Amino acid sequence: MRKGAAQTLGKLAPPDLAPHASALVAKLEDSDYHVRVAAAQTLGALAPPDLAQHAAALVAKLEDSDGYVRKVAAQTLGKLAP
Repeated sequence: MRKGAAQTLGKLAPPDLAPHASALVAKLEDSDYHVRVAAAQTLGALAPPDLAQHAAALVAKLEDSDGYVRKVAAQTLGKLAP
């Protein structure tokens, strides 16, 4: 259910997603790695200025215990590259 909620938010347009970004950042700490992955992926749908506001939380996920979470966090951070 938590994973599905994060994925559903990812279907929103970036301006509509932005108000939910803090909730997604909180899900980066979920005990289920599937939820952490979904949250990191969904954060990648934010407009770059909004995504930049949450970069520190994604950088922290580069040291996650799960390799897939680390990979998705890196990919999402890559969206900030010029």
